[in-house]
Amino acid sequence: MASTLFHVHHEFRAGKAQQWWKTAQAAMAAGGGWNEAVANNLKAGFYNHACCPIGAEGPAYCIWEVREGISADAFREFIDGPNGVNFRLGVWMNICKESNRELAGVRQQFMAQHRPSPLRHEQPLSPAALSISIGGLGNDLPDGYNISSR
Repeated sequence: MASTLFHVHHEFRAGKAQQWWKTAQAAMAAGGGWNEAVANNLKAGFYNHACCPIGAEGPAYCIWEVREGISADAFREFIDGPNGVNFRLGVWMNICKESNRELAGVRQQFMAQHRPSPLRHEQPLSPAALSISIGGLGNDLPDGYNISSR
């Protein structure tokens, strides 16, 4: 058995997007705790490979890898829980779907064997290597959402 990939469709609750972006960008700023959160999630068996926001008001789509032995229910509890994507704000509604490796066939097997994953790394990765950033996104947000300091 191997790790499992999940696709997560995130939708903001009405009127909550700006609050989430402000909190997320503060967390990702130097000293905001992002690297520690990523490292703690990794220890717990969860790693976000990609965060793909469509717009400032949502939706966003993410690809998460989950360590072998962690159930779909445990993943959902993580995503919706205090260490998940909500920053304890309860602003995202999350729809989690497990990727079907059998249907994905050879391509997903190749990715699983050849794409680096901290869940399959034998040596611990540095916090910088674990960091996930949407740094450039702040420049593309509509007025009122660009809260990064310049």
